[in-house]
Amino acid sequence: MFRKKRSSKILGSKGEGLASDFFQSLGYDLVQRNFRTRFGEIDLILRKGQEIVFVEVKTRKDRGFGRPEESVTEVKQQTIRRCAEAWLQKEGLLDGPYQIRFDVLGIILRDGRPPEFTHLPFAF
Repeated sequence: MFRKKRSSKILGSKGEGLASDFFQSLGYDLVQRNFRTRFGEIDLILRKGQEIVFVEVKTRKDRGFGRPEESVTEVKQQTIRRCAEAWLQKEGLLDGPYQIRFDVLGIILRDGRPPEFTHLPFAF
Protein backbone atom coordinates (compact mmCIF):
# COMPACT_ATOMS: atom_id res chain seq x y z
CA MET A 1 0.00 0.00 0.00
CA PHE A 2 2.76 2.45 0.96
CA ARG A 3 4.69 1.66 -2.22
CA LYS A 4 1.61 2.30 -4.40
CA LYS A 5 0.95 5.67 -2.76
CA ARG A 6 4.60 6.66 -3.17
CA SER A 7 4.66 5.68 -6.85
CA SER A 8 1.43 7.67 -7.40
CA LYS A 9 3.05 10.70 -5.80
CA ILE A 10 6.12 10.33 -8.03
CA LEU A 11 3.92 9.98 -11.12
CA GLY A 12 1.90 13.04 -10.08
CA SER A 13 5.02 15.11 -9.50
CA LYS A 14 6.41 14.12 -12.90
CA GLY A 15 3.10 15.06 -14.49
CA GLU A 16 3.10 18.47 -12.81
CA GLY A 17 6.59 19.15 -14.15
CA LEU A 18 5.49 18.19 -17.66
CA ALA A 19 2.36 20.32 -17.25
CA SER A 20 4.44 23.32 -16.21
CA ASP A 21 6.61 22.88 -19.32
CA PHE A 22 3.49 22.43 -21.48
CA PHE A 23 1.95 25.71 -20.33
CA GLN A 24 5.22 27.63 -20.47
CA SER A 25 5.59 26.53 -24.10
CA LEU A 26 2.21 28.20 -24.71
CA GLY A 27 3.42 31.49 -23.22
CA TYR A 28 2.12 31.14 -19.65
CA ASP A 29 4.23 32.17 -16.69
CA LEU A 30 4.37 29.78 -13.75
CA VAL A 31 3.38 31.72 -10.64
CA GLN A 32 3.26 28.86 -8.15
CA ARG A 33 3.26 25.09 -7.99
CA ASN A 34 1.49 23.05 -5.29
CA PHE A 35 -0.21 25.88 -3.44
CA ARG A 36 -1.57 24.33 -0.24
CA THR A 37 -4.28 25.54 2.12
CA ARG A 38 -6.33 23.91 4.83
CA PHE A 39 -8.91 23.21 2.10
CA GLY A 40 -6.55 21.34 -0.22
CA GLU A 41 -4.09 22.05 -3.01
CA ILE A 42 -3.85 23.64 -6.44
CA ASP A 43 -1.30 21.97 -8.71
CA LEU A 44 -0.35 24.97 -10.86
CA ILE A 45 -1.10 28.67 -10.82
CA LEU A 46 -0.25 30.41 -14.08
CA ARG A 47 -0.46 33.90 -15.49
CA LYS A 48 -0.74 35.12 -19.05
CA GLY A 49 -1.49 38.78 -19.59
CA GLN A 50 -4.52 39.70 -17.48
CA GLU A 51 -5.52 36.08 -16.92
CA ILE A 52 -4.79 33.87 -13.91
CA VAL A 53 -5.23 30.17 -14.53
CA PHE A 54 -5.63 27.57 -11.78
CA VAL A 55 -4.79 24.12 -13.12
CA GLU A 56 -5.57 20.64 -11.86
CA VAL A 57 -3.15 18.10 -13.34
CA LYS A 58 -4.13 14.43 -13.54
CA THR A 59 -1.48 11.95 -14.67
CA ARG A 60 -1.96 8.26 -15.45
CA LYS A 61 0.07 5.46 -17.00
CA ASP A 62 -2.83 4.34 -19.18
CA ARG A 63 -6.58 4.71 -19.63
CA GLY A 64 -7.47 1.58 -17.68
CA PHE A 65 -9.61 3.62 -15.29
CA GLY A 66 -10.76 6.16 -17.89
CA ARG A 67 -9.18 9.39 -19.07
CA PRO A 68 -7.30 11.19 -16.29
CA GLU A 69 -9.17 14.47 -16.75
CA GLU A 70 -12.48 12.69 -16.13
CA SER A 71 -11.48 12.09 -12.51
CA VAL A 72 -11.88 15.75 -11.48
CA THR A 73 -15.10 15.45 -9.50
CA GLU A 74 -17.48 18.18 -8.38
CA VAL A 75 -16.02 17.87 -4.87
CA LYS A 76 -12.48 18.38 -6.24
CA GLN A 77 -13.69 21.38 -8.24
CA GLN A 78 -15.14 22.96 -5.10
CA THR A 79 -11.83 22.35 -3.29
CA ILE A 80 -9.89 24.03 -6.07
CA ARG A 81 -12.27 27.02 -6.05
CA ARG A 82 -11.78 27.45 -2.29
CA CYS A 83 -8.01 27.21 -2.65
CA ALA A 84 -8.07 29.71 -5.51
CA GLU A 85 -10.05 32.16 -3.42
CA ALA A 86 -7.54 31.76 -0.58
CA TRP A 87 -4.64 32.40 -2.98
CA LEU A 88 -6.32 35.45 -4.50
CA GLN A 89 -6.98 36.83 -1.02
CA LYS A 90 -3.39 36.17 0.08
CA GLU A 91 -2.09 37.98 -3.01
CA GLY A 92 -4.55 40.88 -2.63
CA LEU A 93 -6.17 40.08 -5.97
CA LEU A 94 -9.77 39.30 -4.98
CA ASP A 95 -10.97 42.54 -6.57
CA GLY A 96 -8.05 42.74 -8.98
CA PRO A 97 -8.05 43.33 -12.70
CA TYR A 98 -7.44 39.69 -13.55
CA GLN A 99 -9.73 37.23 -15.28
CA ILE A 100 -9.83 33.87 -13.51
CA ARG A 101 -9.93 30.51 -15.25
CA PHE A 102 -9.94 26.89 -14.08
CA ASP A 103 -8.32 24.33 -16.39
CA VAL A 104 -7.71 20.61 -16.21
CA LEU A 105 -4.74 18.95 -17.90
CA GLY A 106 -4.82 15.18 -18.32
CA ILE A 107 -1.55 13.43 -19.06
CA ILE A 108 -0.99 9.84 -20.14
CA LEU A 109 2.60 8.62 -19.59
CA ARG A 110 3.20 5.32 -21.35
CA ASP A 111 6.64 3.77 -21.27
CA GLY A 112 8.65 4.53 -24.39
CA ARG A 113 6.12 7.00 -25.80
CA PRO A 114 5.89 10.78 -25.64
CA PRO A 115 3.38 12.13 -23.11
CA GLU A 116 -0.19 12.55 -24.33
CA PHE A 117 -1.80 15.81 -23.17
CA THR A 118 -5.50 16.63 -23.03
CA HIS A 119 -6.03 20.28 -22.09
CA LEU A 120 -9.51 21.37 -20.97
CA PRO A 121 -9.51 25.16 -20.68
CA PHE A 122 -12.44 26.66 -18.74
CA ALA A 123 -13.12 23.13 -17.41
CA PHE A 124 -15.34 24.43 -14.61
